[in-house]
Amino acid sequence: MRNNIDVLPENAVDKENVVRFAVISETDVEKLADFVYEQFGNVKIENIARAIKNPVLSKWKVNDGRD
Repeated sequence: MRNNIDVLPENAVDKENVVRFAVISETDVEKLADFVYEQFGNVKIENIARAIKNPVLSKWKVNDGRD
């Protein structure tokens, strides 16, 4: 099934075995989370921020405003 979700995934450079992703809408978050759990099973998905413009996810501290 295709859901036409726009997603920006990036490997984290500050943590091992971490992939961060950004989506455009809350509906996309739910669909993507369901897909990830279905495909990979034992994973943890955590919401770390909302409404970030132009995210650079691999270096989260750049977008978070904290050093």
